[in-house]
Amino acid sequence: MLLFAGACRRTPTFSRDVAPILYARCATCHHDGGAAPFALTTYDAAARRATQIARVTERRFMPPWTASLGPHFAGERRLGDDEIATLRRWADARAPLGDAAAVPPPPAFSDGWALGKPDLVVTLPAYPLAAGGSDDYRNFVVRAPVTSTRWVAAWELRGGGRTIHHAIVSVDRNGLLRQRDGGDGKPGFSGMEALDAQSPDGFYLVWTPGQSPTPPAAGQAWRLDGDTDLVVQLHLRPTGKPETVQPSLAFYFTDTPPTVPRITVRIGDLPIDIAPGARFTMRDAITLPVDAELLAMFPHLHYLGRTVRVRARLPGDEAERALLD
Repeated sequence: MLLFAGACRRTPTFSRDVAPILYARCATCHHDGGAAPFALTTYDAAARRATQIARVTERRFMPPWTASLGPHFAGERRLGDDEIATLRRWADARAPLGDAAAVPPPPAFSDGWALGKPDLVVTLPAYPLAAGGSDDYRNFVVRAPVTSTRWVAAWELRGGGRTIHHAIVSVDRNGLLRQRDGGDGKPGFSGMEALDAQSPDGFYLVWTPGQSPTPPAAGQAWRLDGDTDLVVQLHLRPTGKPETVQPSLAFYFTDTPPTVPRITVRIGDLPIDIAPGARFTMRDAITLPVDAELLAMFPHLHYLGRTVRVRARLPGDEAERALLD
């Protein structure tokens, strides 16, 4: 008599194993009209790219979620090791469909605003992006079309096609940046830093392709006054052909002023002097004088940065906790 321990792993199929992964982790960008260059919402589309899907997920190049350690974050699409292994085994088995009748329905994506009808829509001026060349950092200054103080509970960005790497929204309550607008004959002005603009009330307003807008949270809103300029920085990437970039911002208001105080703390912004070919590490830390709840982190590196690590030591802890790696 022969006794075998364990069981053979069954071959993954699209209907049973792969479609749920792609729909949950990838389809937010990979759908018709989405931020990605092709859709993955049908079996035929996914099967044609099965090997590519396995390869880029094994490298963790996709989905574009680069935090490898730390807690779970709202909206993350990080793949687990078992999911990555399933995609590889499916590709190696030549992408079997399985039971066609059991393929789950693909997620539906609205052509309109994800959070519903906005209270206010602000459209940026049309900007001509060249077909080639280096990345273009362009700052657009738009007067907020409000006549009195409004409390912004949520916001959303649409448009721009695949040209926008990310967008950052700030406010200029002094009207200083308006003087630089259009100085080179085109809408906005160039530069990575718009130093006279500030993030509003402890909010860091950042958008990236495929990102779902953050729904309103009770007691958390930021102030938008009349006679205020919105400053929208777009990191634009040429696509190989001339493009006209003109995204729109949607704002959702609440009548309730914020009840949760928020502040933005910036660490790591120190003078650096990196020798050619050298590895350089920057460290910074802050001790908070009061109890606080960490709502968001925005690690931001440009062309030379490779790794960001964030650690926290809570009262009573002997060891640091990994928040981001």
